Amino acid sequence: MGNAFCMFCCKCIIMICGFISSIYMLIDHNFVEYAVHQIYGATPQMLYLRIILFVIFIVLLPAAIFYNVPDIKDFMKVSPELKWVWWFMAIFLLIMVVLVSVLAILRLSKKDLTEFLRRDR
Repeated sequence: MGNAFCMFCCKCIIMICGFISSIYMLIDHNFVEYAVHQIYGATPQMLYLRIILFVIFIVLLPAAIFYNVPDIKDFMKVSPELKWVWWFMAIFLLIMVVLVSVLAILRLSKKDLTEFLRRDR
């Protein structure tokens, strides 16, 4: 029992790290787009809002679609003692959104976006 739980925890940690890094790399890929928006007059707050909305749509939209599957709603009605799992998942997804958004916003605030437009990099 202890080894199975340890293996489960290790897999969850690896999955979380992979998920965060893939979203972070996707945001990193969009830095040229953010530089173009800044050149055309976007304020840093607009770029921060854009990053936050981008992460929210990537993380929460599939979760909302999954929740709206009819079998899942029936499962929640049948077993109300497992509602803590859904609350845990919702809190975990919100923490994931905040963490990835904060990491991307910190990186965006430290970088000069016009250097992403150079052709010789």
